Amino acid sequence: MKIRQLTAAGKQGIAIASTAIAIGSLTVMPVEAANLNFDGMYVVGGSLSDVNNTLNISGGTFPISPFFARGRLSNGKVWVEYLAKDLGLNLTPVTEVNPFNPPKEGINFAFGGATTGDKNINPLAPGMQQQFESFVGLLQGQSLDPNALYIVDGAAAANDYLGGFAKTPDQPVRNILNYTRQLADSGARNILVVNMPDIGQTPLGRQIDPVTLGIISRMHNRALSRGLKKLEQIRPETNFISFDLNGLFQQAIADPKAFGIKNITGTCTNTNLYNPSTTLPLDPSQLTICKKPKNFLFWDSIHPTTHMHKIIADSAYDVLSQELSEKKISALSATTEEVSDPEEISVPEPNSVLGLLAFGIIGTFSFIKHRFKRAEVL
Repeated sequence: MKIRQLTAAGKQGIAIASTAIAIGSLTVMPVEAANLNFDGMYVVGGSLSDVNNTLNISGGTFPISPFFARGRLSNGKVWVEYLAKDLGLNLTPVTEVNPFNPPKEGINFAFGGATTGDKNINPLAPGMQQQFESFVGLLQGQSLDPNALYIVDGAAAANDYLGGFAKTPDQPVRNILNYTRQLADSGARNILVVNMPDIGQTPLGRQIDPVTLGIISRMHNRALSRGLKKLEQIRPETNFISFDLNGLFQQAIADPKAFGIKNITGTCTNTNLYNPSTTLPLDPSQLTICKKPKNFLFWDSIHPTTHMHKIIADSAYDVLSQELSEKKISALSATTEEVSDPEEISVPEPNSVLGLLAFGIIGTFSFIKHRFKRAEVL
């Protein structure tokens, strides 16, 4: 059985959170979904989606070989790169964007170590809140392009729990839903939301407390699923596309052979960025690397191999095709009618201290990359 057939069959209704923003003309007719002919792709999230952003603010020192593929927290390309290629799009890291001439095909705002809020395990890097505000700043008051794909990579919530920033799913889930809701209110019509894999089943989680972390993961994903269903009710004109990343990982763990994987519990390397004694630069003399990374689900203590990232991208493509082929997108107004709901999800006002304007945040990136000394990044 082909991987795409397997992963699409395992799709459930919880979201892979990451958002794609298209900054373009509002007169363009929304994309005919079955063809997946998106104008652009815009992503907020953590290490699962980070390409070169952490590398750029570190002055080119992390993540690098031999511990990781340069600029990625894996041993090769990550899933948003594979997905962008499948969609025929170019995804530019936000740290390489000219704020006065942003690219039209897509921007990747994700940073390794980001929580769903304003924190990052690396204190010099932004959380998802700052990423989202950076993206809002780039719009300069324009509505979002309804033809773009917006990805909210909610897998970054693992940092909320493993980093000690949250003990319950309440705030992390609220953060993800608030960003998703605000995207819809701003004109986004195709939002892919990613849920969180069971962190209790990662090599790191198995060492810490697999039972408690498993419970937190299930609570988080159930709450996120309920919130997305509510958003679908109050914003029916928007395609809230749930990507059950946890379900995909559960399939791989239950039947690794079908995914071309042999080892689902160990790691290809002995790198553990959550070890408090870890400092940069990492010591290559202490590094061990397996001979066949493709055989492993995990590259290090928590990050999947590029082989698994490709499977994730294939599954996301199938989910998009299946979900959007069921309803042909029609032209929609840039404004959204407010719906009165006593339990309606609130969206926080952007924090001016964190910086709404993208060029302000991007300027900060260029400043702090000279001060980067340490990164313990997910």
